[in-house]
Amino acid sequence: MVQTTQVKIKSDTIKMPSKIIEAIFEELRLLRNEVRLLLPQEELLTFPT
Repeated sequence: MVQTTQVKIKSDTIKMPSKIIEAIFEELRLLRNEVRLLLPQEELLTFPT
């Protein structure tokens, strides 16, 4: 049996396989790491004026 996770999207709640949610978070983690390599941390924390 496939484990599912409930995901709230706007006013609806849907069920998605947990493996898909895990894969999405893994991709986001990899993207975050790439951004950290490309931009110094202080640039991410300050806003241009």
